[in-house]
Amino acid sequence: SILVQGEDVTADLVLTNLTGSVFTNLAANLKISNSYITLNDSTETIGNLNPNSEITMLNAFRFQVSPVSPDREVFLMELKTGNDQRLWKQRFESRILSPHLKTVSLTCFTNGDELIQPGETGQLICKIANIGHALAKNATVSIEFSNPYVKLLSANLQECGDIAPGLKSYSEFLVKVSDRTPLGTYVPVNVSVTSGNDIY
Repeated sequence: SILVQGEDVTADLVLTNLTGSVFTNLAANLKISNSYITLNDSTETIGNLNPNSEITMLNAFRFQVSPVSPDREVFLMELKTGNDQRLWKQRFESRILSPHLKTVSLTCFTNGDELIQPGETGQLICKIANIGHALAKNATVSIEFSNPYVKLLSANLQECGDIAPGLKSYSEFLVKVSDRTPLGTYVPVNVSVTSGNDIY
């Protein structure tokens, strides 16, 4: 199965005995070797499994996926089931999917062009995209600049809501440029994008 960043996971264990013998005192142990996953419950006592029967242990294992795991992170699980006489091993591979927000563009608009002249009020349009493979929850965009000639008239932080994989979001910021601004003044803009515990 595929997991999602920050997910709290419970896993059922299904065992089938295809033989004519009884397996007694069975137990299972799950091992996951990945720094982005924390195992909270890795063992399960099964007991006996009768011939030609199946047993389901609900919520046999529990683990937590880190809220900062990277997108498409591969992890391996190893399941050991058995008793004092026999041991069965199985290995599974899966992935963790995460959002990944990227600032696509920052464009200014005023009077039909993309250049704010001294004394004008204009808009900065920030376009961001979720290039990851999971929903980006509660995304925000904030901007800041330190320039005496430019004043931010709107809030410096805009809420974008949830952004699905492959979709874009647009945020608008209203700015005022002083009429004393020298022509050709370059104004660096710092853009910060967040979603959950991730800062881009």
